[in-house]
Amino acid sequence: MAAIEPELVETDAAALASAALTTARHRSLVVLLTDLNPAAVDEGPAPRLPLLAARNQVLVAAVADPALAEMAAGRGDAQPGVRRGRGGTGRSARQRVSALLQRRGAQVVDAPPG
Repeated sequence: MAAIEPELVETDAAALASAALTTARHRSLVVLLTDLNPAAVDEGPAPRLPLLAARNQVLVAAVADPALAEMAAGRGDAQPGVRRGRGGTGRSARQRVSALLQRRGAQVVDAPPG
């Protein structure tokens, strides 16, 4: 492990789906970890989910940001109206992405860190 250096690279969703489909000979559990960012999900795993879900159980897991819930509730550092707007927008975007992933065959878990 000492020789491994971290590198920030985009996930190749097509290669990921291909590897999962060719490696697993039986129905498998495929777990994708994501932040439910709409742009990243739309360009990444979402288009390939129906194919993956047809042969596997797909679980998309994300860690919800407690700060979004606080902003939507009107707590935090920003002005109350700004907080609610930012928090609500972030949560609604995550809900839309979650619904899209579910329509494409995945189960989605979006839970706080605890």
